[in-house]
Amino acid sequence: MTATLTYETAEDWFDAIAKGESADISPLPLAAEALGESQDALRKKLKKGTIPQIVIGDTIHLPVSYVTEELRRHRRALETLKVALEKVARDQKTIFYGELMEMIGMSWQSPPDRSRIGVLLGEILDWSYDTHGIFLTSIVHRKSAAPTHPGPGYFPLVAAWKEEDDDVDYDPDADEHEMLNRHMKAVWDHYRKS
Repeated sequence: MTATLTYETAEDWFDAIAKGESADISPLPLAAEALGESQDALRKKLKKGTIPQIVIGDTIHLPVSYVTEELRRHRRALETLKVALEKVARDQKTIFYGELMEMIGMSWQSPPDRSRIGVLLGEILDWSYDTHGIFLTSIVHRKSAAPTHPGPGYFPLVAAWKEEDDDVDYDPDADEHEMLNRHMKAVWDHYRKS
């Protein structure tokens, strides 16, 4: 169970703040937006007691310190994944989700971790296309019989880029494996030069 600070009334909470207690709050909708999670997901965590909370009267808030630490952790994970994927690309290889997840303390067996890795990889896909015109996450594959391929979120993200940029190599009627091979080749060619 994580820490819970409880104040009977808003006045009690204001008194605590005035005394210098660390009880800065983030309302649930704001925390959910910042963390990229649904309010329901945060409510479940609060109910399970897996994240800290500040209760003022009948209203539950998240401590600002929790939200900022989670944002820092997200940025560190994002940077770790970018560096790892760029190394894999320079080595002209692919990597499995599980291997990548282990690097940032996640487990492929955990549904919340699988959701979180999808969010992180979506951000990397956007960054890599926006910055280099390639889909760096095309080299992240599910462990399966050959030929391996990215998870189900990959092509919808590429399709979303196609809506923004007609030059994106995406055709819903084309063979996905051939398209994926072109995406991976573009990544390997880009990183072979760097």
